[in-house]
Amino acid sequence: MKMKHETANTFIALAALVLAVFSTVKQLIPAGDSITLTTEAKVNLSKPISIISERIQLSADGYSNALIGPIFWKIRVYNNTDRSVSIVDSEVFLIAGGGGKMFYSEIDGELIPADLKIPLILFPDNIAPHEGRAYIIKLNIPIRPDSDNETSCLKNVYSLKALEHCFMRKGRDLFGNEVEAVFDPVDDSLFYAEWPSIMKEPVFSLMLKTADGSEFFTEISYFPSFSKQK
Repeated sequence: MKMKHETANTFIALAALVLAVFSTVKQLIPAGDSITLTTEAKVNLSKPISIISERIQLSADGYSNALIGPIFWKIRVYNNTDRSVSIVDSEVFLIAGGGGKMFYSEIDGELIPADLKIPLILFPDNIAPHEGRAYIIKLNIPIRPDSDNETSCLKNVYSLKALEHCFMRKGRDLFGNEVEAVFDPVDDSLFYAEWPSIMKEPVFSLMLKTADGSEFFTEISYFPSFSKQK
């Protein structure tokens, strides 16, 4: 009986020792990088847009797109950890209809500091513990061109707002969705627009990679209410 009692005590002592060693080792191994990556709305940098390409094949349906840009979105990055996190790389791609990745050479994808103090983010970019960054991403986006060559909205492109207005006057938006728009007869910069339904829009995914190889993603949608993060 005494032997069994001593054996039980020995087992408990060994279990406690193993648990203590495991806890110590776990504390010595640093936790993986953790950041929160989110997409905010499009931002207006008062820069003119242009037609990057009048015809580019981005889908298997035989329909050609035009590319316009640059269009800008604000991106927020927050370091959730108690140590610095280093952003070492980025990648952006268009999400295809089936959820796959679609790349094209004119996508751009440059990241700019939100304060615009330097023209481009240079990696690695170190973020202190529990601090954040605001980036601006620059993208050239695909649109569905109008078919009327004589009065095409693409003939005189100088701002995104003007291009959107031109398409809306034809009863559709940049992506071929039906739009019901009413413009002020005196000041056509004032208008009311309603989308009966939104079926099509370009959606991009931005990936930021940290120094330990972790990858974090946020989706970038043209229409704000359809933006997602993860």
